[in-house]
Amino acid sequence: MIRKLIIIFFLNCWCVFADVISVTGFKNNTSNPKNNWIGEAIADNLTTDLPKIDKIKVVSRSSIKDVLKEQKFAHSGLVEQDKSIEIGKMVGANTLLSGDYTVFNGILIINGQFTDI
Repeated sequence: MIRKLIIIFFLNCWCVFADVISVTGFKNNTSNPKNNWIGEAIADNLTTDLPKIDKIKVVSRSSIKDVLKEQKFAHSGLVEQDKSIEIGKMVGANTLLSGDYTVFNGILIINGQFTDI
């Protein structure tokens, strides 16, 4: 179900794609820390599925994590927007995909945002 929602979202946003995308972990907007895993799962699924669309390259999540370690950025699921843009530049991306999510009455609501780097 979640994967279908993500695919529909991205098909509707076809025109905003750039050549190289950096996907950050999505922020948990719920008050339940047990939902923290969802943000990384969303990012991992996007990193895996987006390259299936022609002309889209996605920076690997391991490359981003290596930069985080090297630069000693705080990483708690989602780095602040300014730091995310800086990291995206370091890994060669020209677009940053970030977002957040909420679980409301058992329904997962995902908000995504593209930022030019």
